[in-house]
Amino acid sequence: MSFSSNVVKKIFKTYQSKVGDSYKSIIKTIHTPQSFIPPYSVRNKNIVSCDWINGLQYLTVQPRGKIAPKKVLIYIHGGAYILQISMVHWLHIDKIVNATNSIAYVPIYPLTSENYSSQMDTNAFLLNLYKEVAHKHPNDEINIMGDSAGGNFALILAQEIKKHGLKKPKNVILLSPVLDFVINESAYKAFKKEEIFTKKFLLTCQSMQLCKNNPKNPLFSPIYGNCKDIGMIHLFVATNEVFYSSVIEFSKLLQKNKIRHTIEVRDNVFHDYPIFLFLKEAIETNKTICKIIKSKTK
Repeated sequence: MSFSSNVVKKIFKTYQSKVGDSYKSIIKTIHTPQSFIPPYSVRNKNIVSCDWINGLQYLTVQPRGKIAPKKVLIYIHGGAYILQISMVHWLHIDKIVNATNSIAYVPIYPLTSENYSSQMDTNAFLLNLYKEVAHKHPNDEINIMGDSAGGNFALILAQEIKKHGLKKPKNVILLSPVLDFVINESAYKAFKKEEIFTKKFLLTCQSMQLCKNNPKNPLFSPIYGNCKDIGMIHLFVATNEVFYSSVIEFSKLLQKNKIRHTIEVRDNVFHDYPIFLFLKEAIETNKTICKIIKSKTK
């Protein structure tokens, strides 16, 4: 594992050791009005604007000085359901939109707290956002991408799009996605490999999000939903992360049901590695992601 990877690992572990059970203090810190604003470097290179749907905000990001984008990206950030979009996410979005000349729609979805699960409200918000984006871009290709918890929402969104008879996205790009809220033996074993999160942190966040709902409900665990004809699915996962076994299981399920998809597995990196642009593995993976977005529809 590279020096950069080890540094990121140590930062995450230190953060979680300080967090402990004090989720109230975390939520007070991260639920601040300006915490989702992109850094200056992103605003300087791109045209950034914001709008609202039913009281919830989304931002758009598109490169300055280029021809009007023909590619559309809905990017759903991760953060264990309790963390707001970060600078790392914005830098990743900036990289993707400039490399592909795309316009990105970035939902600022509600965050979960001790007494509130954002899952159903976020699902509804994302579906409404997709309807608006599809209306604005009737002739353009739409791609959906999400990392970690955002990957969970992204796959659910693709399934809901089909259920509501809407124009399907071209690609559904999932980076280290949360696919299954059912904690089984393989998931417990995976905690021994996990390089980023502690078992206690993940289980607590998951319990808050599930909020006594059925863990096999596809609106929480999209691995149990219908993935036929929802757009081309692309999976990216690391061998050292806790979600590795569920992503591999999902890939096998897609293969069994003859659903076309791609999967990229990386050794010796950690959960959500593609968004950390200073990693060699992330640079390589993002070249693949950009090719996927730029590719012509077959």
